[in-house]
Amino acid sequence: MSYTVKENVERLNLLPPLIVVKILSRNPAITFGVIKNYLRRKVERKREEMAEDAQLIAKYRADAQKMEQQAETLRTEPRTIQAGHCTACQKALGLPAHHFLCDHSYHPRCLLGLFFFLIRPLAPTFIIGSCLPDEDCPLCAARYQKVVDMLHSQEENHKKHELFFKQLEKSKDGYAVVADYLGKGMFPRKSSLT
Repeated sequence: MSYTVKENVERLNLLPPLIVVKILSRNPAITFGVIKNYLRRKVERKREEMAEDAQLIAKYRADAQKMEQQAETLRTEPRTIQAGHCTACQKALGLPAHHFLCDHSYHPRCLLGLFFFLIRPLAPTFIIGSCLPDEDCPLCAARYQKVVDMLHSQEENHKKHELFFKQLEKSKDGYAVVADYLGKGMFPRKSSLT
């Protein structure tokens, strides 16, 4: 499959559209139709991305609203727990048993085993004496650890961006600041190759 330079730039998303238009406009052999088609494709791709983002935003808002309702229900209404089987081993529950608001219930030995199998590897700094879970179901905590990690990552990226813009404002040579950040890989390049 052979691609021209323009097709590679577009396919690999190597340059912003404005720069591509400036470069193409310098060449008298390139007609406005070529540039118009390129811009039309870029605008259409951005519209598709915006539509996908809008769907995700709507889904996340609905999920957040549902979780808020569930949290409010848990705070204000009594709850009867009638679990008859251990979530881990599926055997009948007896006393003592540990019940969580997520509707998971465990034998003490199963809870301890799950905790060391699922939670301990995620947070190896726990102290052995304080490693029994107080309020979090180990199955759910392991599932939602990814969400917590994503939130921390977003906070860190926000701090990095703030620092970047502060350094950019204070610097006499903005290109050096940008080059330094790009060299460190602080701004991952978004590629259309998936």
